[in-house]
Amino acid sequence: LPARTDLAPGLTQVVVPRSSRHSALGEERSAEVQLPVADLLAARAIDLTPAYLDAVRRAASGASAVILAEPYLLPVLEAAEVDLPVVYDAYNVEAELKASVYPDTPTGRDMLDQVVALERRALEVADRVTTCSTIDLDALASEVGHDLRARVIPNGTVTDVTVPTPLERRAAGRRWLAQYWRAGSGHRRPEHLAVFFGSWHPPNLDAAELLIELAPQIPDVLVLSVGHHGHAFEHRVVPPNLVFAGKVSSRAKDLLLRAADVALNPMRLGSGTNLKLLEYFAVGIPVVSTPFGVRGIDAHDGEHLLLAEPAELAAAVRSVLDDPDAAQAPADAARRLVVERYDWRALGAD
Repeated sequence: LPARTDLAPGLTQVVVPRSSRHSALGEERSAEVQLPVADLLAARAIDLTPAYLDAVRRAASGASAVILAEPYLLPVLEAAEVDLPVVYDAYNVEAELKASVYPDTPTGRDMLDQVVALERRALEVADRVTTCSTIDLDALASEVGHDLRARVIPNGTVTDVTVPTPLERRAAGRRWLAQYWRAGSGHRRPEHLAVFFGSWHPPNLDAAELLIELAPQIPDVLVLSVGHHGHAFEHRVVPPNLVFAGKVSSRAKDLLLRAADVALNPMRLGSGTNLKLLEYFAVGIPVVSTPFGVRGIDAHDGEHLLLAEPAELAAAVRSVLDDPDAAQAPADAARRLVVERYDWRALGAD
Protein backbone atom coordinates (compact mmCIF):
# COMPACT_ATOMS: atom_id res chain seq x y z
CA LEU A 1 0.00 0.00 0.00
CA PRO A 2 1.17 3.59 -0.54
CA ALA A 3 3.03 5.07 2.43
CA ARG A 4 2.82 8.77 3.26
CA THR A 5 5.54 10.48 5.31
CA ASP A 6 5.92 14.14 6.29
CA LEU A 7 9.66 14.71 5.84
CA ALA A 8 9.66 18.40 6.78
CA PRO A 9 7.20 21.29 6.97
CA GLY A 10 5.68 21.55 3.50
CA LEU A 11 7.46 18.41 2.21
CA THR A 12 5.52 15.15 2.01
CA GLN A 13 6.73 11.88 0.51
CA VAL A 14 4.35 9.31 -0.94
CA VAL A 15 5.89 5.91 -1.76
CA VAL A 16 3.95 3.55 -4.01
CA PRO A 17 5.50 0.06 -4.29
CA ARG A 18 5.62 -1.57 -7.70
CA SER A 19 3.12 -4.36 -8.15
CA SER A 20 4.47 -7.91 -8.15
CA ARG A 21 4.01 -8.11 -11.94
CA HIS A 22 5.83 -4.80 -12.41
CA SER A 23 8.72 -5.94 -10.20
CA ALA A 24 8.95 -9.29 -11.96
CA LEU A 25 9.17 -7.59 -15.35
CA GLY A 26 12.02 -5.41 -14.11
CA GLU A 27 13.90 -8.43 -12.78
CA GLU A 28 13.36 -10.31 -16.03
CA ARG A 29 14.67 -7.50 -18.22
CA SER A 30 17.56 -6.78 -15.84
CA ALA A 31 18.59 -10.43 -16.11
CA GLU A 32 18.63 -10.17 -19.90
CA VAL A 33 21.30 -7.45 -19.87
CA GLN A 34 22.90 -8.26 -16.50
CA LEU A 35 22.22 -4.71 -15.33
CA PRO A 36 19.43 -3.04 -13.35
CA VAL A 37 16.94 -1.55 -15.84
CA ALA A 38 13.99 -0.94 -13.52
CA ASP A 39 14.34 2.82 -14.12
CA LEU A 40 13.56 2.47 -17.82
CA LEU A 41 10.60 0.20 -17.07
CA ALA A 42 9.23 2.36 -14.25
CA ALA A 43 6.90 4.29 -16.53
CA ARG A 44 6.87 2.18 -19.69
CA ALA A 45 5.01 -0.48 -17.70
CA ILE A 46 3.22 1.86 -15.30
CA ASP A 47 -0.11 0.25 -16.19
CA LEU A 48 1.11 -2.67 -14.06
CA THR A 49 1.13 -0.35 -11.03
CA PRO A 50 -2.09 1.67 -11.41
CA ALA A 51 -1.84 2.87 -7.80
CA TYR A 52 1.08 5.06 -8.81
CA LEU A 53 -0.92 6.74 -11.56
CA ASP A 54 -3.70 7.39 -9.03
CA ALA A 55 -1.20 8.92 -6.58
CA VAL A 56 0.23 11.21 -9.28
CA ARG A 57 -3.23 12.41 -10.28
CA ARG A 58 -4.08 13.22 -6.65
CA ALA A 59 -0.78 15.05 -6.15
CA ALA A 60 -1.18 17.06 -9.35
CA SER A 61 -4.68 18.21 -8.45
CA GLY A 62 -4.28 21.86 -7.48
CA ALA A 63 -0.51 21.84 -8.02
CA SER A 64 1.35 24.65 -9.79
CA ALA A 65 4.18 22.65 -11.38
CA VAL A 66 5.89 19.28 -11.63
CA ILE A 67 9.55 18.55 -10.93
CA LEU A 68 10.60 15.63 -13.11
CA ALA A 69 13.55 14.12 -11.28
CA GLU A 70 14.52 11.86 -14.20
CA PRO A 71 13.18 11.40 -17.72
CA TYR A 72 11.89 7.87 -17.14
CA LEU A 73 8.72 9.06 -15.42
CA LEU A 74 7.66 11.45 -18.19
CA PRO A 75 5.26 8.82 -19.61
CA VAL A 76 3.51 8.80 -16.22
CA LEU A 77 2.65 12.48 -16.59
CA GLU A 78 1.35 11.79 -20.08
CA ALA A 79 -0.66 8.73 -19.01
CA ALA A 80 -2.13 10.64 -16.07
CA GLU A 81 -2.88 13.60 -18.38
CA VAL A 82 -1.09 16.04 -16.09
CA ASP A 83 -1.06 19.46 -17.77
CA LEU A 84 1.31 21.54 -15.63
CA PRO A 85 4.61 23.38 -16.16
CA VAL A 86 7.51 20.93 -15.92
CA VAL A 87 10.95 21.49 -14.43
CA TYR A 88 13.27 18.70 -15.57
CA ASP A 89 15.95 18.11 -12.92
CA ALA A 90 18.58 16.45 -15.13
CA TYR A 91 21.09 15.17 -12.61
CA ASN A 92 22.59 12.87 -15.28
CA VAL A 93 22.94 12.84 -19.04
CA GLU A 94 21.10 9.56 -19.38
CA ALA A 95 22.02 8.93 -23.01
CA GLU A 96 25.74 9.11 -22.18
CA LEU A 97 25.37 7.12 -18.97
CA LYS A 98 23.44 4.25 -20.53
CA ALA A 99 25.65 4.18 -23.63
CA SER A 100 28.59 3.44 -21.36
CA VAL A 101 26.93 0.53 -19.56
CA TYR A 102 24.29 -1.10 -21.78
CA PRO A 103 25.67 -4.10 -23.70
CA ASP A 104 26.23 -3.91 -27.45
CA THR A 105 23.50 -6.45 -28.16
CA PRO A 106 20.13 -6.10 -29.91
CA THR A 107 18.40 -5.77 -26.54
CA GLY A 108 20.98 -3.31 -25.23
CA ARG A 109 20.83 -1.17 -28.35
CA ASP A 110 17.03 -1.17 -28.30
CA MET A 111 16.98 0.01 -24.69
CA LEU A 112 19.55 2.70 -25.43
CA ASP A 113 17.39 3.98 -28.29
CA GLN A 114 14.47 4.19 -25.87
CA VAL A 115 16.54 6.16 -23.35
CA VAL A 116 17.78 8.62 -25.98
CA ALA A 117 14.28 9.24 -27.29
CA LEU A 118 12.80 9.63 -23.80
CA GLU A 119 15.49 12.04 -22.62
CA ARG A 120 15.12 14.16 -25.75
CA ARG A 121 11.36 14.28 -25.24
CA ALA A 122 11.79 15.37 -21.62
CA LEU A 123 14.08 18.18 -22.71
CA GLU A 124 11.57 19.35 -25.30
CA VAL A 125 8.61 19.17 -22.89
CA ALA A 126 10.31 20.92 -19.98
CA ASP A 127 9.64 24.59 -19.34
CA ARG A 128 12.94 24.74 -17.42
CA VAL A 129 15.91 22.39 -17.04
CA THR A 130 18.40 22.19 -14.18
CA THR A 131 21.74 20.38 -14.42
CA CYS A 132 24.55 19.64 -11.97
CA SER A 133 27.33 20.99 -14.20
CA THR A 134 28.02 23.00 -17.33
CA ILE A 135 29.44 19.81 -18.87
CA ASP A 136 26.02 18.17 -18.61
CA LEU A 137 24.23 21.29 -19.81
CA ASP A 138 26.34 21.39 -22.97
CA ALA A 139 25.79 17.66 -23.59
CA LEU A 140 22.01 17.95 -23.20
CA ALA A 141 21.86 21.01 -25.46
CA SER A 142 23.73 19.06 -28.13
CA GLU A 143 21.13 16.29 -27.89
CA VAL A 144 18.31 18.60 -28.92
CA GLY A 145 20.39 20.81 -31.18
CA HIS A 146 19.60 24.12 -29.53
CA ASP A 147 20.10 26.07 -26.31
CA LEU A 148 17.98 25.08 -23.34
CA ARG A 149 16.12 27.23 -20.85
CA ALA A 150 18.39 25.90 -18.14
CA ARG A 151 20.18 26.67 -14.93
CA VAL A 152 23.25 24.93 -13.48
CA ILE A 153 22.77 24.10 -9.80
CA PRO A 154 25.56 21.85 -8.44
CA ASN A 155 24.96 18.84 -6.29
CA GLY A 156 25.23 19.50 -2.58
CA THR A 157 25.29 17.96 0.86
CA VAL A 158 24.64 18.65 4.53
CA THR A 159 27.62 20.34 6.17
CA ASP A 160 26.44 20.84 9.75
CA VAL A 161 28.02 17.55 10.80
CA THR A 162 30.55 16.74 13.50
CA VAL A 163 34.06 16.53 12.11
CA PRO A 164 36.41 14.28 14.12
CA THR A 165 39.98 15.26 14.82
CA PRO A 166 42.64 13.07 13.18
CA LEU A 167 43.32 11.51 16.61
CA GLU A 168 39.62 10.71 17.13
CA ARG A 169 39.43 9.25 13.63
CA ARG A 170 42.39 6.96 14.19
CA ALA A 171 41.10 5.78 17.56
CA ALA A 172 37.66 5.00 16.13
CA GLY A 173 39.20 3.20 13.17
CA ARG A 174 41.42 1.02 15.38
CA ARG A 175 38.42 0.02 17.49
CA TRP A 176 36.41 -0.86 14.38
CA LEU A 177 39.23 -2.94 12.89
CA ALA A 178 39.76 -4.77 16.20
CA GLN A 179 36.07 -5.70 16.34
CA TYR A 180 36.18 -6.88 12.75
CA TRP A 181 39.20 -9.06 13.48
CA ARG A 182 37.70 -10.58 16.62
CA ALA A 183 34.59 -11.46 14.57
CA GLY A 184 36.77 -14.05 12.84
CA SER A 185 37.87 -12.81 9.44
CA GLY A 186 40.53 -15.52 9.35
CA HIS A 187 42.98 -13.44 7.34
CA ARG A 188 45.75 -10.93 7.98
CA ARG A 189 44.75 -8.36 10.56
CA PRO A 190 44.24 -5.06 8.72
CA GLU A 191 45.97 -1.92 9.93
CA HIS A 192 43.91 0.65 8.03
CA LEU A 193 40.32 1.18 6.97
CA ALA A 194 39.19 2.51 3.57
CA VAL A 195 35.53 3.04 2.65
CA PHE A 196 33.49 3.36 -0.53
CA PHE A 197 29.75 4.02 -0.64
CA GLY A 198 27.47 3.41 -3.61
CA SER A 199 23.98 2.41 -4.69
CA TRP A 200 23.16 -0.37 -7.19
CA HIS A 201 23.93 1.85 -10.16
CA PRO A 202 26.07 0.79 -13.14
CA PRO A 203 28.89 3.30 -12.49
CA ASN A 204 29.11 2.06 -8.89
CA LEU A 205 29.23 -1.56 -10.06
CA ASP A 206 32.16 -0.62 -12.29
CA ALA A 207 33.82 1.20 -9.39
CA ALA A 208 33.49 -1.97 -7.30
CA GLU A 209 35.22 -3.93 -10.06
CA LEU A 210 38.11 -1.51 -9.73
CA LEU A 211 38.14 -2.09 -5.96
CA ILE A 212 38.53 -5.83 -6.64
CA GLU A 213 41.67 -5.00 -8.62
CA LEU A 214 42.90 -2.50 -6.03
CA ALA A 215 42.49 -4.52 -2.81
CA PRO A 216 45.32 -7.06 -3.39
CA GLN A 217 47.74 -4.15 -3.88
CA ILE A 218 47.03 -2.82 -0.37
CA PRO A 219 46.77 -6.01 1.74
CA ASP A 220 47.10 -4.17 5.06
CA VAL A 221 43.95 -2.13 4.31
CA LEU A 222 40.42 -3.34 4.94
CA VAL A 223 38.43 -1.98 1.99
CA LEU A 224 34.79 -1.69 3.02
CA SER A 225 32.40 -1.29 0.08
CA VAL A 226 29.02 -0.22 1.43
CA GLY A 227 25.64 -0.04 -0.30
CA HIS A 228 23.19 -1.92 -2.49
CA HIS A 229 25.81 -2.46 -5.19
CA GLY A 230 27.34 -5.22 -3.08
CA HIS A 231 24.46 -7.57 -3.92
CA ALA A 232 25.83 -7.82 -7.46
CA PHE A 233 28.98 -9.47 -6.05
CA GLU A 234 27.39 -12.00 -3.69
CA HIS A 235 28.66 -14.97 -5.72
CA ARG A 236 32.04 -13.53 -6.68
CA VAL A 237 35.33 -14.57 -5.15
CA VAL A 238 36.93 -11.33 -3.98
CA PRO A 239 40.17 -10.46 -2.16
CA PRO A 240 40.03 -11.26 1.58
CA ASN A 241 40.55 -7.61 2.54
CA LEU A 242 37.54 -6.42 0.49
CA VAL A 243 34.17 -6.62 2.23
CA PHE A 244 30.83 -5.87 0.61
CA ALA A 245 28.77 -4.72 3.58
CA GLY A 246 25.45 -4.15 1.82
CA LYS A 247 23.11 -1.36 2.82
CA VAL A 248 23.70 0.17 6.25
CA SER A 249 21.79 2.71 8.32
CA SER A 250 22.54 6.41 8.07
CA ARG A 251 24.06 6.27 11.55
CA ALA A 252 26.38 3.40 10.59
CA LYS A 253 27.43 5.30 7.48
CA ASP A 254 28.21 8.39 9.54
CA LEU A 255 30.23 6.34 12.04
CA LEU A 256 32.25 4.68 9.27
CA LEU A 257 33.03 8.01 7.63
CA ARG A 258 34.34 9.21 10.99
CA ALA A 259 36.43 6.08 11.56
CA ALA A 260 38.02 5.39 8.16
CA ASP A 261 41.53 6.50 7.29
CA VAL A 262 40.64 7.26 3.68
CA ALA A 263 37.53 7.47 1.48
CA LEU A 264 37.70 6.08 -2.03
CA ASN A 265 36.03 7.41 -5.16
CA PRO A 266 37.18 5.01 -7.92
CA MET A 267 34.71 6.15 -10.57
CA ARG A 268 35.33 5.46 -14.27
CA LEU A 269 31.79 5.79 -15.63
CA GLY A 270 28.75 7.95 -15.10
CA SER A 271 27.27 11.36 -15.61
CA GLY A 272 26.23 14.29 -13.46
CA THR A 273 28.36 15.03 -10.42
CA ASN A 274 29.42 12.73 -7.63
CA LEU A 275 27.37 13.23 -4.48
CA LYS A 276 29.43 10.79 -2.40
CA LEU A 277 32.51 12.94 -2.96
CA LEU A 278 30.80 15.94 -1.35
CA GLU A 279 29.69 13.76 1.56
CA TYR A 280 33.29 12.68 2.05
CA PHE A 281 34.47 16.28 1.98
CA ALA A 282 31.85 17.34 4.54
CA VAL A 283 33.24 15.07 7.26
CA GLY A 284 36.88 16.03 6.68
CA ILE A 285 38.15 12.60 5.64
CA PRO A 286 41.15 12.31 3.27
CA VAL A 287 39.94 11.31 -0.19
CA VAL A 288 41.54 9.45 -3.09
CA SER A 289 39.65 9.70 -6.38
CA THR A 290 40.06 9.13 -10.06
CA PRO A 291 40.11 12.37 -12.10
CA PHE A 292 36.79 11.31 -13.64
CA GLY A 293 35.26 11.14 -10.17
CA VAL A 294 35.55 14.92 -9.60
CA ARG A 295 33.82 15.97 -12.83
CA GLY A 296 31.69 19.04 -12.29
CA ILE A 297 33.11 19.74 -8.81
CA ASP A 298 35.67 22.50 -8.29
CA ALA A 299 38.16 20.30 -6.41
CA HIS A 300 41.84 20.08 -7.32
CA ASP A 301 44.58 17.50 -6.97
CA GLY A 302 46.78 18.10 -3.94
CA GLU A 303 44.64 21.00 -2.75
CA HIS A 304 41.47 19.15 -1.72
CA LEU A 305 42.22 15.46 -2.37
CA LEU A 306 44.57 13.12 -4.20
CA LEU A 307 43.73 12.28 -7.81
CA ALA A 308 45.08 9.18 -9.51
CA GLU A 309 44.29 7.22 -12.63
CA PRO A 310 42.94 3.73 -11.93
CA ALA A 311 46.35 2.06 -12.30
CA GLU A 312 47.86 4.47 -9.75
CA LEU A 313 45.14 4.37 -7.08
CA ALA A 314 47.04 1.97 -4.82
CA ALA A 315 50.06 4.29 -4.70
CA ALA A 316 47.82 7.26 -3.89
CA VAL A 317 46.11 5.36 -1.06
CA ARG A 318 49.52 4.35 0.28
CA SER A 319 50.72 7.95 0.31
CA VAL A 320 47.69 8.98 2.39
CA LEU A 321 48.21 6.15 4.87
CA ASP A 322 51.96 6.65 5.18
CA ASP A 323 51.64 10.35 6.04
CA PRO A 324 48.19 10.95 7.57
CA ASP A 325 49.15 14.36 8.94
CA ALA A 326 50.04 15.63 5.47
CA ALA A 327 46.84 14.11 4.07
CA GLN A 328 44.74 16.03 6.58
CA ALA A 329 45.54 19.45 5.13
CA PRO A 330 43.76 18.77 1.80
CA ALA A 331 40.90 17.16 3.74
CA ASP A 332 40.49 20.33 5.80
CA ALA A 333 40.55 22.44 2.62
CA ALA A 334 37.90 20.18 1.06
CA ARG A 335 35.73 20.65 4.13
CA ARG A 336 35.98 24.44 3.75
CA LEU A 337 35.18 24.16 0.03
CA VAL A 338 32.01 22.16 0.58
CA VAL A 339 30.79 24.47 3.36
CA GLU A 340 31.29 27.55 1.19
CA ARG A 341 30.16 26.22 -2.19
CA TYR A 342 28.12 23.05 -1.88
CA ASP A 343 26.00 23.36 1.26
CA TRP A 344 22.34 22.55 0.48
CA ARG A 345 21.13 25.72 2.16
CA ALA A 346 23.18 27.94 -0.11
CA LEU A 347 22.21 25.92 -3.19
CA GLY A 348 18.57 25.89 -2.15
CA ALA A 349 18.53 29.65 -1.88
CA ASP A 350 19.96 29.85 -5.40
